[in-house]
Amino acid sequence: MGSLTKSDMSFNKDILNIDTFVSLLLAIKENKLTKNNAKLLLMHLVNNPEDQQVELNQLLEDFNLEKDTLDENEIQKFIDQVIQDNQNVVSQIVKKGKVKKLNYLIGQCMRLSEGKIEPLEFEKRLQDKLNL
Repeated sequence: MGSLTKSDMSFNKDILNIDTFVSLLLAIKENKLTKNNAKLLLMHLVNNPEDQQVELNQLLEDFNLEKDTLDENEIQKFIDQVIQDNQNVVSQIVKKGKVKKLNYLIGQCMRLSEGKIEPLEFEKRLQDKLNL
């Protein structure tokens, strides 16, 4: 429904092909794309009905939305870089207890990974790294 609201459209049972929607749900379940990228793709499909005829895997490839299977070292590099580049924020989190600022660091990690890693993965690793 959020995609309809953002697109200023009213609900219509034919707005999204059921097979396309099922394919999208299965891709999420099979961890082929992140939930955030699934939302983006859903909005695209609602606004571009002609793309509902294209295979979902092709759309994932065309829009570079596939979830990356980065190894541990690559994910850790993102985290280390974000911590290094944001020492002021890290200090506020660790020394002043401003834990909500962790969301900023998660966002920076998401930016570096181009949204291809789930935010919860970064959250867990940042919490471990910062001893939260």
